[in-house]
Amino acid sequence: MESVKVVTPHKLSVMVRSRTDKALIIDSRTFCEFNTSHILNSINVWSSKIRKKRLQQDSISVHDYLQQACHVSGLHDGLDIIVYDQNAPSLSAVPQDSFLHVLLNKLGRAFPSVYLLAGALFFCFLLSAMSCNASLQLA
Repeated sequence: MESVKVVTPHKLSVMVRSRTDKALIIDSRTFCEFNTSHILNSINVWSSKIRKKRLQQDSISVHDYLQQACHVSGLHDGLDIIVYDQNAPSLSAVPQDSFLHVLLNKLGRAFPSVYLLAGALFFCFLLSAMSCNASLQLA
């Protein structure tokens, strides 16, 4: 996960605002959490043991995984990939045996710009709700 960088909610807002067509926000929380609230235009990559194992064993590439599981097309190297999981406030907090760790590793090898959103999601939503020019919105 050496290639994965941490991004703050404020930095994410700036990135998304300046590069709307070049940012993919991946929400790795559960389907229920995602449906309760999520950042507008983010995609949900819910975890399962089978998906985790397929990624670990390289039975499926991370590109194919995102295209099949999340119906994402048009993936290219110029994308900024931003991953969010409320249980991972920092890279050091991501357990090595978790789906998120596997996902971040695979994304970091496949894309040049991969970020983990640090801090609480509530703070991110609060920041975006308070800013009249915010690019991040609840859906």
